Formats: sequence, structure tokens, C-alpha cells
Amino acid sequence: MSNELKIENNLDLKQSNLSNVTYEKQKSFLESNLGQVINGGINLGLKAILPDVIEDEIIEIKDSIITDGFSAGIKTAIDNVVDMGKSVLRHIYRKI
Repeated sequence: MSNELKIENNLDLKQSNLSNVTYEKQKSFLESNLGQVINGGINLGLKAILPDVIEDEIIEIKDSIITDGFSAGIKTAIDNVVDMGKSVLRHIYRKI
């Protein structure tokens, strides 16, 4: 039983260290000139193919996923959809 706990603890430590290394490498790449050029190119591509109404929200979601991870991107997407819904409702009520 003692050996099992040691193995599990070692695996947990290795996994947490791996995620830190991956995050640091990702952050370093995104802050590099090449990372900024690629990010700018993706933004231009998104602006070219998306309707004007949602392009900024999609870019915000993409940025959130890249910098803070997938779960933060999902939260940003939900927040953006809620805000857009409120805006649509305000627009409808003004016309009534």
C-alpha cells in the first residue's frame, strides 16, 4: 500500500510539473514575435470570414482559450452569448 501511494504521488507531481512546463512554453511562444504574427493572422482570418456582429466576440473567446485554457474560453463564450442576448432584448424592447 505504501508503494502505491508513492507511485500515485510521483505521478501527480509529474503531471502537475508537465502542465506547468507546457504552460510556460505556450506563454513564451505566444509572447514571441512569431506567436504575435500568427495570432494577428488568425484574427485577420476570423474578421474576414465572420459577420461583423460576432467577430470581436469570437476573437475574445479564442484569446481566452489560448491564454487561460479551454474552460476559461467556455466561460467567456457563455458570458458573450448572455451579453449578446441582453443586447438583442434591449433592442427589441426599444422598438416596442
